[in-house]
Amino acid sequence: MHQIKLKIIFIQFFGSIFLIQGIQNIYFSIQNNKFNCLIEYFENPKCECINELNLKNHIGDFMANVYLWFFYGFLISILIFGYINWKKNRHLFNTIITITLLFILFPLKFFRNEYISFSFRQVGCLFTNDFGIQNLIGGITYSIIGSFILWKSYRNY
Repeated sequence: MHQIKLKIIFIQFFGSIFLIQGIQNIYFSIQNNKFNCLIEYFENPKCECINELNLKNHIGDFMANVYLWFFYGFLISILIFGYINWKKNRHLFNTIITITLLFILFPLKFFRNEYISFSFRQVGCLFTNDFGIQNLIGGITYSIIGSFILWKSYRNY
């Protein structure tokens, strides 16, 4: 086993941030109709879309799924860089430190920060005004970027 490498930890940390945000944006694009309906409902409580999509009794479940998809992205990134570190015979603490750094971001609401979310949505805003398509473009882009960064941590370091 090799020693702890901070360069690897930070590369995998930033790659995981992009991957988690990409997976979250893909979820937003999949659930675009429900998000648009909730926004319309909060502006006009008399709108009928909330009944059509059967959201009236399931708003809490729907909003909890947002954080569940963060957790899915978190698990996927852990599996990827854990496998990379295991395959390259890196010290276990590289993986543990990276997991800890990522886990610290959740209570700080890093991924739900309006400035961070806004900056991650800008790629999709270049191509369209549709919220679903913006998130799909951003989700695919950031997932690829995050995967590429994690792959570079395997190939070069």
